[in-house]
Amino acid sequence: MINETLFFVVVNRGKADEVLSEMQSFGLAGGVILHGDGTSVNKILKILGLDETHKDIIIMPIPEELEDPLHEMVAQVFSLTKRNRGIAFSVPMSRYRSQKIFPDHMRCDRTSFRHHCIFTILDRGKSRDCVQFAREAGAPGGTIMHGHGAGKSLVDAAFPLFIEPEKDIVMQIAPTE
Repeated sequence: MINETLFFVVVNRGKADEVLSEMQSFGLAGGVILHGDGTSVNKILKILGLDETHKDIIIMPIPEELEDPLHEMVAQVFSLTKRNRGIAFSVPMSRYRSQKIFPDHMRCDRTSFRHHCIFTILDRGKSRDCVQFAREAGAPGGTIMHGHGAGKSLVDAAFPLFIEPEKDIVMQIAPTE
């Protein structure tokens, strides 16, 4: 059984194809690209109204043995160690497709992680408040993605109109302490 990891890369809008092209040299294909908005904490940019940046979010399942080489590659090729260039992180998966990766008696020790990836799903328009509350608690910011609810709800019995409410998804990386 191959241990799988979910690999995330957040880069400036338009860079996703370049990242995926580099990942193909590792024999990887597929993945998902989502569009989102970054939330800068630079006060000067905020005053100028330039504090929001458009982002591409790449999500791809990868074999565990490629995790370190991929992190090194994206950090070097896309200068992710420089401020405001992007971020790459990986999350262990407990299931992939229909297979369990860890036996029932084995679980990942979550206390051993230095950071957590937090996803908050909110009604559209409330994501900025979420990011602001997180900043007040010490978090550096986050990436906001847009989507819609999957559960259809009937609005009016006289006119059978189904609504899928629009949602914002806030993704934040926070230290465990």
